Amino acid sequence: MSNVIAFPVASFSGAADLTMSSLEIAELTGKRHDNVMVDAHKMLTELYGAGGLLKFQDTYRHAQNGQTYNCFRLPKRECLVLVSGYSVTLRAAIVDRWAELEAKAAGPALPNFADPIAAAEAFIVAERGRREATAQAEAERTLRITAQAETEALKPVAAVGALAVSHTHALSQLGRFLPGL
Repeated sequence: MSNVIAFPVASFSGAADLTMSSLEIAELTGKRHDNVMVDAHKMLTELYGAGGLLKFQDTYRHAQNGQTYNCFRLPKRECLVLVSGYSVTLRAAIVDRWAELEAKAAGPALPNFADPIAAAEAFIVAERGRREATAQAEAERTLRITAQAETEALKPVAAVGALAVSHTHALSQLGRFLPGL
């Protein structure tokens, strides 16, 4: 199902708003999206009343036909409540995916600086990144300088070309007044 979605199915701009879309739940559980939507609608209505649906509603654009369809974006609690009625295997797939989302949202773990090997490896990785960034910046600087030099070198050629066009135009105007030329 993920190949028909024109936006990321899970969002994680921060741990506070980590969500999973009903599309991803359908994909992970092997259920049809419309059935997941019915289950989610029923669950959210029971938990929050009809007015509670609005804070979970979202839309997505279908990549093939460009139409917009409804979906839900559920935080972890509501997602787990929804799938608790599904089979153990399906619940496990959702729990595993939540672990992935939370790990990704948490970002990389800091190395254990009390361990000399881990500290050395972290230093090497940081130093490589610094050197690569420096090399990239130097390459971009060299490219800019080269482009500026080439532009400066071409200015006289452009001026001659502009002058030639100007003179050609003037000669063609003169030719209109001198018969036989």
